[in-house]
Amino acid sequence: MANASSHYAYFENLEKTIKIALAIYVFLLLLGVAALAVGSSRSMIASVENFPIPVLLVGAALVGAYVLLIRTISKVQWIGELHIWLDRKFFGFLSRSNEIIFQTLLFALRPAERDKAYELSQRDRESMAETIFSKLASNNHLFPTLLRSGIFRFWIWYWVTNYGIAIFSLLTVAAFPVFLFGSLAFAKTVFAIVWVMALAHLFAGLWFGYRLLRMTKEVSEDIVKSYSNEIAAILRAQIAAFQR
Repeated sequence: MANASSHYAYFENLEKTIKIALAIYVFLLLLGVAALAVGSSRSMIASVENFPIPVLLVGAALVGAYVLLIRTISKVQWIGELHIWLDRKFFGFLSRSNEIIFQTLLFALRPAERDKAYELSQRDRESMAETIFSKLASNNHLFPTLLRSGIFRFWIWYWVTNYGIAIFSLLTVAAFPVFLFGSLAFAKTVFAIVWVMALAHLFAGLWFGYRLLRMTKEVSEDIVKSYSNEIAAILRAQIAAFQR
């Protein structure tokens, strides 16, 4: 029970981290849109300059808006679906990682048995990999091994970069008309910043994604070496069940 509770606490902390990151990026999106709206014309800038709002009041409003975002996003239950959707739209590293896991797990079987597994659909393959890891999760030595690999944290940073790609790409699209038709240096500066940030997040996402593929292969190979017999037994049972 102690191990189960510590595992739960660890993943709960990861979930809090990712939701805080999502709130930050949504907040940046709202700030960016507001900045573009104000900086789109000289009359808008003049209106803001002539509107007497104390700096402390603006700061309090921004903090309040961020706290509201945090509380709203903390209640979100579809964060996993968002990750899958973003991955499919950008890179597809999640499905490639699942395929690497499946291919590596098959080395626990004899060559003739692997041929039967290759006939399974993509969904069945992913289901088999999930079943194996869920059954091995009760092993007290497996979880520390996964923690030492750092793979969970790398996935978190990969999702964070996907948030950044989505948000700064949206801001780049929104800022482009202002950059193209506007004459204010402020708007052009905002466009340059969000465009550079979008590219930075894109390259970071690629780096994290390819690093995760290598880590997935390494971790899967270590697991197969340590739990070859258990994995083989589960795979045989799963293949038989899917082929009925």
